[in-house]
Order: sequence, then C-alpha cells, then structure tokens
Amino acid sequence: MACKSAISYHLSVTRVATQKDIQQNQQCVCCPEAVVRTIVTMLNFKLLKSPSFLLLTLSGFFTMLGIYCPFIFIAQRAEDMKITKEWSTLLITAIGISNTIGRITCGVTSCFPKMDSLVISYVTMFITGGIIIISNYLHTLNGQMTFAILFGFNIG
Repeated sequence: MACKSAISYHLSVTRVATQKDIQQNQQCVCCPEAVVRTIVTMLNFKLLKSPSFLLLTLSGFFTMLGIYCPFIFIAQRAEDMKITKEWSTLLITAIGISNTIGRITCGVTSCFPKMDSLVISYVTMFITGGIIIISNYLHTLNGQMTFAILFGFNIG
C-alpha cells in the first residue's frame, strides 16, 4: 500500500517533457520552462492558508532572525561594558569554536537510536534563549566569555 502511494505521489509531481522543453534544451536558455514549472510547483502558496503551517513558518522566521543577533552585537556590547577591543573580538572567535564543537557533539548524539534530533534541537534552542536573557546580567569579561562559549555550543 505504501508503495502504491509513493508511486502515485511521484507521478503527481513529475511531468513529461514538452516540445518546448526539448527545444530549450537544444538552445542555451538561462531559465528553461521546466525549471520555472518546477519552482512554481514547489512554491505552493496554498499551504499558507493553513493557520498551523503559517504559525510554524513565522516561528521559524523569527527564530532564525533572532538567533544571529549575538554574533552581530557581542563585540559592541563588550566594548560598551569596558572590555578591550582585542578581547571583544575574541568573543566572536569563542562563539565560532564552541559552535563547531557543539555541532560535532549534536551530530554524534543524534546517531544514538533513542535520541531524537528534533528534541535535541528544541531543548538547545530553549537553553539558548535562557542564556541570552542571562547574558544581560553578566558584565565582566569572564561572564561574557562564558556566554559566548555556551551560546556557541548550544546553537551548534
């Protein structure tokens, strides 16, 4: 039964090449009709009529919009806290190094059968939000470095 539905799905999203497709393949056209047709099929705006899908999309948009703010503002914030320029730029480096370690750790952890990568992602996003809130109360170099390391590790 699953095989039949997979075949019907495949047939519903594929189309036979038209004469215009064949002519455009022989010519060197920048954006052939087949590409345009595929993009129009993939961008199904009917999904945005679903409130749950729209909420999920907006949630993901604002999450991704906000997750990179510390990268942009951490050096300026550190300088406002009277941390030297050399140390404030090292905070960005600390985020990058701990991000790499976090990504490797998350990848290894998700390989275990009982670990759900979606749960790991949600938990680390929740922890990251808490870390960002707490970072406003860390006014020393050690506090900002701790924030940078924990933030980088958790967004990885």
